[in-house]
Amino acid sequence: MAPILFEDERLELDRRTLGHDMESFFAVIIWMASLNHTDEVAFKAKPLVIAMLDKKKTPVDMVRTKEDWFYRPKVFKNQITDYFEPAYGNNIGFVECLFKLRSILYQDGEFDFAYEFGGLDNRVTENGDPMKEGLFRQCMKEMDDYLDDTKGCSEMEWIDSKARA
Repeated sequence: MAPILFEDERLELDRRTLGHDMESFFAVIIWMASLNHTDEVAFKAKPLVIAMLDKKKTPVDMVRTKEDWFYRPKVFKNQITDYFEPAYGNNIGFVECLFKLRSILYQDGEFDFAYEFGGLDNRVTENGDPMKEGLFRQCMKEMDDYLDDTKGCSEMEWIDSKARA
């Protein structure tokens, strides 16, 4: 689940957005790249799995852990991608795609001082794109580029053409 959906300050969100769905998909990709089907002990020794399967952690603990992993590129590398199964971890294109997706989804954890302290609202795209469709489309383009395909973006264009009709 997208970490922002757990934050008390964001209670005005009355539904999930396409951006939230992309964050969930991103987490599933990471889980699959970490999964070791043949060695459960090795799988359970990975930082991702240790944190996610810890029954003592509250939902808030899980959100903070995800934020630490996803908002900080070095932590993302050291605790997530460095523990991918070889088929994924050795695929530089795949890892690069995930770093691009992480950067799009979490904007490198930048703190928008002006917005946070009541100054200028730099979140024009959030106000103009409440479902975060633009963010979703950026992610689809990155995945299409990695897969050397246009299916994701083509399907979004098809949906747009039907909506206009």
